[in-house]
Amino acid sequence: MATQALNTVVVGGGWAGLAAATTLSRYGMAVDLFESGSVLGGRARSVSNQDWHIDNGQHMMLGAYRNILGMLQTLGIPEHRMVKRKLLQFEMRSARQQTVTLHVHNMAAPMHLLWGLMRAKGLDLHERGTALRLGARLIRNRFSIGQDQPLEKWLLQHGQTRRLIQFLWQPLCLAMLNTPIRDASTQVFLRILRKHFAREREDSDLLFILPRLSDALPRHARHFIEDHGGRLHLQRRITGLAIAAGKLQGFYCGEAFQPCERLILATPPWSTQKLLSAHPQTRVLADTLAQFHHHPICTIYLQYPDSVSLGNDLIGLVDGIGHWVFDRRINGQPGLMAVVICGPGNHMTLDNQTLAQALMEELAALYPHWPPAMRWRVLREKRATFGCDAGIQQKRPEAKTAVEGLWLAGDYLNTGYPSTLEGAVKSGIMSARALLADDALDAAMRAS
Repeated sequence: MATQALNTVVVGGGWAGLAAATTLSRYGMAVDLFESGSVLGGRARSVSNQDWHIDNGQHMMLGAYRNILGMLQTLGIPEHRMVKRKLLQFEMRSARQQTVTLHVHNMAAPMHLLWGLMRAKGLDLHERGTALRLGARLIRNRFSIGQDQPLEKWLLQHGQTRRLIQFLWQPLCLAMLNTPIRDASTQVFLRILRKHFAREREDSDLLFILPRLSDALPRHARHFIEDHGGRLHLQRRITGLAIAAGKLQGFYCGEAFQPCERLILATPPWSTQKLLSAHPQTRVLADTLAQFHHHPICTIYLQYPDSVSLGNDLIGLVDGIGHWVFDRRINGQPGLMAVVICGPGNHMTLDNQTLAQALMEELAALYPHWPPAMRWRVLREKRATFGCDAGIQQKRPEAKTAVEGLWLAGDYLNTGYPSTLEGAVKSGIMSARALLADDALDAAMRAS
């Protein structure tokens, strides 16, 4: 490794690190990006198994993801090349042959949501009225509450029935926060509802990512960074930071020391915690990160004959192991179903074959005319997201640290979002802007 000091370094090639490096490149900084893996994208990347090309988990975006959409503009990617935009359709199906369907309508927000609740199929008049009253109350209160508390407790306090929770609120909670509703933060959940349903009608649109994940933002960000004088260093794991007198001196890659002036640490919270815990100046921050716990996401790919179709792009499942089923036909993969299981549960104790078989049986009960799946693959991301529990907001750090020359990026920062691609990209932009602001202030002070 070169001993000449590097100017600006980003550690971590996930979506947070790529967003930080892209933003810095946009404003004229040549960035050196270090990634421990062989590919970019972090947990949102593509994987291949012989002739089967799939993603490391099924991801979807929403129209309110303005930071990602803005990043696509920076990279010069037209939206229609990256995502397929569709009106929100919310369909939950139960093994007991119960179905609840909600469509938002093409009218101004938030009336589109209230109208959708009023016309929801599968809910009786009392249930629709109960959900509507809560929706109207949230709008009046601007989706804010006082002290945070678990979402299930808050919903029951506000008259929501167990069936409404089962078919409406719990699926939304798992989709948005990947956290069991008994633990989930009401504050974060309501904040996300406001972002998606109370501003613009388009914010609630479903955005299906069309290319493979590695060919989405990661590939284009790499080209942008390199075109602006940056360099990418793959399979280079950072093993330590050098901090003296409250200022970053550099970092270690294995045994080799590399001096640098500025560094954005865009690694997962457990990796960041380990790097920070070695230094007195960052030990309090490291102790805070040690309080985070994490939840898994499992994606089970089931390949059926090309003729098999859900009839929708996705459906939700109730009363079983799976939570969501995506029809990958929209990605040019007919017959391929991606079944997503959100959060913790007994499924984590099952071996892959038993889990795949159980999900095939769940789908066979709903679609008895389908032929058997021809092959399957189980992908488990054991630490996919941080647990977005009640009270989590008080633990989430800012991008700027107490160490001069050191910033953080990652979806666990205080972005206002839970652990999502949008939260990751927003954190990277926040971190880059904090670095640029400090750099401008330092330059102004030297000039004066």
